[in-house]
Amino acid sequence: MNRVLLAILGLALLASYAYTQPFNSGPSTGINYPAGSQPISCSATGTTAATSCTLTGTPGTITFVCGFVLTSGGTTAAVVGNATITNAIGGTLNFAYVSVSSGQGVLGGTFPQCIPANAPNTSMVVQEPAGGTGSVTAVAAWGYRLPI
Repeated sequence: MNRVLLAILGLALLASYAYTQPFNSGPSTGINYPAGSQPISCSATGTTAATSCTLTGTPGTITFVCGFVLTSGGTTAAVVGNATITNAIGGTLNFAYVSVSSGQGVLGGTFPQCIPANAPNTSMVVQEPAGGTGSVTAVAAWGYRLPI
């Protein structure tokens, strides 16, 4: 009975490892990214003005965004604005964001199929809208660059 349980546990571990390895071999610098890619991220903080971070493009690569998170707090009065991810294939991605007057505003998303930039050597900018009086904001994004 113990051997059967150990065999089932071993198979479950192998299956879970295979599930986290969608590109089989993985890249040279991380897990769950295409082989040969370079994982990248950005983060920035701000106050009352718009806050942005940039997934920087480099020559000979395509930049991909895989996800982002926007947060804010301390806003005196609720403010609604347009959060964006620029230079995505097909155009700017738009998201409504609310800097709340009580608690913490949070908006985030992950893209199961990471979204490429509209051209090689192109940076992708994730921007949180201005939060208004008293705001403290933060934006973070992640993705990768893939050689072409």
